[in-house]
Amino acid sequence: MMEKLLLSLCAAAGILVAGCSDPSDGESDIRIAPSITRVDGVNFTEGDRIGVTVSLSSGDYAANRLMTYDGLFFSAAGLVWYDEAQGASTFTAYYPYRDEGVPGTFAVAADQRDGCTPSDLLGAVTRDVLPGSTPVKMQFHHLLSQLNIVVQNRSDRAVRQVAIDGFVPEAAVDLAVPEATVRAGEAVEVLAFAVTPNALYRAVLVPQRATLQVDVTLEDGTVASKSVPDAALEGGKRYDLSVVVEAVPEPELEVTLSGEIVDWIDGGELGIGGDGGDEPDEGDGKTVVYAGETYSTVTIDGRVWMAENLRYRPSDATFGDGVWNPEVGASAVAELGLLYDYATVTGGAVPTSEGLLRGICPPGWHIPDTDELEALAASGERPADFFTVAGFWNSSGFGSYGDASKGYLWGTGSSEAGRRDCIACTTDGLPLVKSLPEAHGLSLRCVKD
Repeated sequence: MMEKLLLSLCAAAGILVAGCSDPSDGESDIRIAPSITRVDGVNFTEGDRIGVTVSLSSGDYAANRLMTYDGLFFSAAGLVWYDEAQGASTFTAYYPYRDEGVPGTFAVAADQRDGCTPSDLLGAVTRDVLPGSTPVKMQFHHLLSQLNIVVQNRSDRAVRQVAIDGFVPEAAVDLAVPEATVRAGEAVEVLAFAVTPNALYRAVLVPQRATLQVDVTLEDGTVASKSVPDAALEGGKRYDLSVVVEAVPEPELEVTLSGEIVDWIDGGELGIGGDGGDEPDEGDGKTVVYAGETYSTVTIDGRVWMAENLRYRPSDATFGDGVWNPEVGASAVAELGLLYDYATVTGGAVPTSEGLLRGICPPGWHIPDTDELEALAASGERPADFFTVAGFWNSSGFGSYGDASKGYLWGTGSSEAGRRDCIACTTDGLPLVKSLPEAHGLSLRCVKD
């Protein structure tokens, strides 16, 4: 489904704008082309439902109209454009849809152990829209705050549950902005979703300033708690809460709350202890946690490599323009990582005085150069399952996915303008170093400085 989305967006890129085009003869259906990054993925999925209100100066043309996503656009049977003589309109939309009407209030779930999606409130507004045959482009924004709890467990017991306390769960919603603000009320405990049990947990919270308490329950029932006083979480921003469980002799917590971007806007730095920022947590040396994602690492000929393809999405990245899902779709990102063109991989950065280019890699890591690629390809220490073949995006012509049995890893070397060295790997062949156009979408493995 994602392949279809990207191909269609590429073909429509020149005409997909909010506003007017020449209306088609007869009635034309209203369609919405969303741009969104969700808690649990990179786009809306087929069957997702939003509520849409179309407002004219004379009143609402459509109020809380249910529209369903078909993998490319939102639409509703029978919802056609009004007469263009009525002028421009304002489109207001929200997710998830509610039968009872446009939400004036919204409450996050106290138990998010089965996932955060029901608590992920999104809003979008597009103004000055005129009737036409092209879809209305709407940018959906997160109205609440996302908190990732990155756990480094140094005790001898596994984590059973992570809970966040101290925050009020209900918000007042103004979709005309759009924004969500905390309502007066009592704080409740929110049980977090285990993204990676014993390592990474996630919760969606109402934006507010309060004392945030994290409670980590171990498998034997022991609870370790710690508070972050005066923690301010803003709407549409994502925060990392780094939690170290120490066994001395009873479990104790060390916490650091900071902002690091993945899919949401950078939340900045908060809390107590540590440097915050986007410094990776390297735990026991066999993993690195970066932007809320945990990556395995492996040492090959003295160099420490990520053993998984990068899944990081830059804040200004647009899917289909510099960033792509692997060929098999968004559901495989956790296993195969994302595909990037060279401009996205480097982020416009230049090499340091040591010749290293960090780009979108974690601090203290870099994009491999040609020497490192060649050493990796030739190494006898490289694990047999080191390479993960994710396919690639072929930028030639209108752009399309290439052979899914092939994969490539970016490098920084170049012997020809517009091309960069990379490692080519297949599901059944030996890796080799070659060059490909910088506009192609390839995988990335970072190397520790």
